[in-house]
Amino acid sequence: MNARSRTIGKSHGVAGIVGGVLFFAMLMSAQLPGGNTTPSQVIDYFGTRSHQLSAVMTAYGLALAAFLLAWFFIGLYRRTREAEPDGPTTSTTLASIAGIATVGSLLFASASIVAMGGPLVFESGAKADAGTVAIGWLAISLLVIAMLPAAVTIFAVSVGALRSGALPRWNVWLGLVSAVLLVPGSIVLSPMVLLTVWSVSTSITLLRPVGVATVRATRPVAA
Repeated sequence: MNARSRTIGKSHGVAGIVGGVLFFAMLMSAQLPGGNTTPSQVIDYFGTRSHQLSAVMTAYGLALAAFLLAWFFIGLYRRTREAEPDGPTTSTTLASIAGIATVGSLLFASASIVAMGGPLVFESGAKADAGTVAIGWLAISLLVIAMLPAAVTIFAVSVGALRSGALPRWNVWLGLVSAVLLVPGSIVLSPMVLLTVWSVSTSITLLRPVGVATVRATRPVAA
């Protein structure tokens, strides 16, 4: 593998680590409507200038995380595709489609947060109202939706890697567990963290030379 290929491979891994950590940071800092929050409390909260700016900054951070994860998904797709002797399989194709849906949902969630906080920040005299509450719930919904294709992506990648050896076995089982927990638990905060855990751990694998996992999986045993 030449120097340019190594650089490209490392960039995918770095993007996955930074994107996963940034997603977690934005998730922790996001101030959006919760299940026990009344509409009046949301309106009061976003009546504060610092909270309005925080929402916009969260939106831009979430968008950046989505683009970084997209580059990570591309590198992961290349790793799994190259490990398949007969070319792309159903698993790799499904993973790529679900990955696109994940990134798209995160970008739409980011745009919704901008639509909620942007007018309050940039329009003179704009006030938080019922529309602010509605768009906030839309952003929450899109984040939930994003976790569903993310679970499909992780599951498809893990199933394909279990067969091809594209990823280490521990990484495969971490992915399968993360995918299962993301589906029923995506409506609460804690399981969303699994996207960060999986993307960071898998990115570490991508930072290793291409072919290490597959060589170990396919190397014949000496007589």
